[in-house]
Amino acid sequence: MLVHCTHPTCDQPRNALPELDDPEERRSISQRFCTTCGMPLILKGHYVAEKLIGQGSFGAAYLARDLDTPSLRKCVLKQLRPNFTDPGDIATAQILFEREGAILGRLGEHPQIPSLFAFFDLDVETSSPHLGDRFFYLVQEYIDGKNLEDELEQQGRFREEEILQFLKELLPVLQFIHDCGSIHRDIKPSNIMLANQGRISGQSQLYLIDFGAVKQLAGTYLTKKSGHTGIYTPYFAPPEQMRGEQVYPSSDLYALAVTAIVLLTGKDAGELLDTYNDYWNWSSYVNVSDRLAKILNRMLESIPNRRYPSAQDVLEALSTPPPPPPLPPPPPTKLLWPIAIFLGIFCSIFALGMVAIFIPQIQQPTVPITTTQGDSNEIEALDKAIEQESSIPIATPSPTPTPTPTPSPSPSLSLKPTCGSQRTGPSHWWGVRGPGAALSTVQNNYCRDALIIAGQTQAASFTSKSAAQDFAEKLSRASGYGFYVTDSYWVD
Repeated sequence: MLVHCTHPTCDQPRNALPELDDPEERRSISQRFCTTCGMPLILKGHYVAEKLIGQGSFGAAYLARDLDTPSLRKCVLKQLRPNFTDPGDIATAQILFEREGAILGRLGEHPQIPSLFAFFDLDVETSSPHLGDRFFYLVQEYIDGKNLEDELEQQGRFREEEILQFLKELLPVLQFIHDCGSIHRDIKPSNIMLANQGRISGQSQLYLIDFGAVKQLAGTYLTKKSGHTGIYTPYFAPPEQMRGEQVYPSSDLYALAVTAIVLLTGKDAGELLDTYNDYWNWSSYVNVSDRLAKILNRMLESIPNRRYPSAQDVLEALSTPPPPPPLPPPPPTKLLWPIAIFLGIFCSIFALGMVAIFIPQIQQPTVPITTTQGDSNEIEALDKAIEQESSIPIATPSPTPTPTPTPSPSPSLSLKPTCGSQRTGPSHWWGVRGPGAALSTVQNNYCRDALIIAGQTQAASFTSKSAAQDFAEKLSRASGYGFYVTDSYWVD
């Protein structure tokens, strides 16, 4: 087995320890030291670093093995290297480090946060005087997969559906962290692991790693000693964190949104931020739904209280169904004019056709009238009675019309100003009525004072029923329309 020395200044850190490959011999080994610098290689009695997997200003991360497990379980060994020289600073660092260890232990209970296996410090005294140091270590669960920075580089930018799944998987984790009173402080693609199950989907599992809480310990001392503003990743950290001010749950939401737009666009975060206008110009590189764009832009607000106050609020915004699509707009007005013109022409043609059908029935030709000697005597007697009539009483009940007789040659009736009996006082009157269409024929040829009553032509009124019947028959034969007698009313 090759074991990697964890001392930061060791120039030949690889050490061959074949005895560790034998289970029987491995159980009897208590310690081995680096052949170059004398740094202990077996940490806490059973952890050995196998290879360096990450390194920064304040520490390093190693793929490690647990010698106390039959399978030599893989784990992640992280080393913090605060450059402290003051004994008081070192003592305080140890207290804070232990406190942070307790926090990480509690956070590791979440299934999407690596479990914490061990948390310890190590005083090193080597043969070199300047190598006497104190180091802080933590051992965490190893996630078999790759981070989203590598996934983006290998597979290309993410689709909107994948970003929605990404947010729905990580927002509950952030809510758990914030409910525990902690802030991650360093959310970015390289700190989000995708288990070896392929691209993000409903079956995948995302893990949030590399909390900035421990690095913040070193950052606090760096600020104290040099005036530096602390530990953060440029562009992913919100403005308040870069200024060294208080951070909030919404600070993590800001970093999560920056991560999302980097995955969506495939661009570096620095390319997306317009620092002159303090504006994230990401939507010009990708098309997403208005709802997702609105949510991400609110998370990216530079002022904390303009962002969503919690991860749960973002989840609720994502869960709210989008509004229904708007109704289609009405057709343009200019398209209605041809329809209106067509309907107008159609109605005009229809109306003209109806007139052509019904007018001939209304305007009947005047029938030439001939008389016999017998009829003339009767009409002369009727004429005398008609001359005495001064007014025509109005009938109120609706009559029962008689069938229209077939026109036949009839004696001539002369045109009179007034037809019917002369009014001499209260009497029982009988009216002579016919169809309304006969009005003009009667007025022009027989009784000028004929009028329309209840839709019927009232030609005359008589005090004698027999006289009214005779006049009705003669008027029917003369005009070609059917007239009848109505027993109608009393006149006072």
